[in-house]
Amino acid sequence: MASGKGVVIVNDAEEAVEKAEEMLNGKFGQASKRILFEEYLKGEELSAICLYDGNTLLPLEFARDHKKLLEGEKGPNTGGMGAYSPVKMDGDMENSVFNLLKNIENALKRENIRYHGVLYVGMILTKDGAKVLEYNVRFGDPEAQALMVRLQNDLQELLTDVFNERLEKVELRWGDPSNVLTIASEGYPFSPKKDVEIGNFHELAKELGVNVFGGAIKKKNGKYFSDGGRVLSVAAVGEDAHERTLAFAKRLDFPSKVYRKDVF
Repeated sequence: MASGKGVVIVNDAEEAVEKAEEMLNGKFGQASKRILFEEYLKGEELSAICLYDGNTLLPLEFARDHKKLLEGEKGPNTGGMGAYSPVKMDGDMENSVFNLLKNIENALKRENIRYHGVLYVGMILTKDGAKVLEYNVRFGDPEAQALMVRLQNDLQELLTDVFNERLEKVELRWGDPSNVLTIASEGYPFSPKKDVEIGNFHELAKELGVNVFGGAIKKKNGKYFSDGGRVLSVAAVGEDAHERTLAFAKRLDFPSKVYRKDVF
């Protein structure tokens, strides 16, 4: 799976050759012995995470992930540097998204795919409407955090409805907008610094009213240290959610921290 980092968006033929040579020379080991060229889809990303009970495809609220390491959608691809929900779209684009999801539901039935669970549909919103970029059968990260802190329904009851094929009657309820910011360690996504101490996040979380999710961290002698690339995700709910997640990142005592300021 190339550690989730095997997709490269190139701007010209010269860059395409350069990246192809890197891959074929073993950048991701066995995963990059074969490469695939795809059409470039221009537009903003949209994560449509849905529940499917074998009959009904129920989309959760939409979220948007920022996968590039640097602000302005620059730098290498990552596992996700932050997300927010809901996502504003004009009426035509929203219709395009829902039509696409309806087509997916019809196709699942037509193919008699008796799947029960989560269907992640990653899209690009192009000038020609919504296009599917990827499918997955899991909650996305960090989109899951952006959605779960907003969800007003009981998640266990929802999942029970999935397995009992009752989604047709479910009405989803959502709270205020959310913002999730990923705090990575310097060197991510290639060689992140490890064993760097992380301090004061418990106190900051209480003061700012945010949820902090541990990622690549470890506890040693009562203290916390980085243990990989994406170290923490901080999630806030409310109209000022972005300001609070950003304040958390700025004030976090973690010398090798890397984060984006434009996840909104």
